Amino acid sequence: MFGLLIAGSILAPLLMFAVRFFTPKLALFFDFIAVAALYGFGWIATGAIYKILRDDTVMMTEVHRVFYSSWFLMSGAYLGVYALYVIWWALFSSWRKHP
Repeated sequence: MFGLLIAGSILAPLLMFAVRFFTPKLALFFDFIAVAALYGFGWIATGAIYKILRDDTVMMTEVHRVFYSSWFLMSGAYLGVYALYVIWWALFSSWRKHP
């Protein structure tokens, strides 16, 4: 399973890179999904922290419940893949400008 996660973290950004290279208009779609994922990630984390403060519970035990949220995990995973894709694109763009 860990190998699948490593392979996905390498292949997914490279696939996004290739799609952007051949279809530049899809870059806007990738950016839009990243903004939505960032909002979702932030709202879920903020909601969990607010609930901990409101209920006056022990943070170290209650905050781990947020990791059971599929939306939290999916948005965090996309943000990680998106960050790698943006870094690869910046590296490629820099390389093309300064060979």
